[in-house]
Amino acid sequence: MTCSVMVRAIPRPGQDTRLKTLAARLAEASRGEPGNIRFEALSEKGGSIVLMAEYDTPEAYDAHMHAPHTEAFRKALERIAEGSGATVTPLARLA
Repeated sequence: MTCSVMVRAIPRPGQDTRLKTLAARLAEASRGEPGNIRFEALSEKGGSIVLMAEYDTPEAYDAHMHAPHTEAFRKALERIAEGSGATVTPLARLA
């Protein structure tokens, strides 16, 4: 069973460029992980970013969450994102 999530982060004032840069780097690094099916970094009007990730197993997603590049991204969010982080929404396939 695949594991899909959507992540949304809102930049603090003046941090939108930095957030987009970090999200793009995370996407590049994550696409090479074992079990990654897709990893997209998107921007919303106003500077927020949305990450769409899909892994072939929950274990592959768990490994992603403990990867050094993911931990570094989450640590950076503490400084540059509203609420000191991001909202993670698990997704389920409808069809």
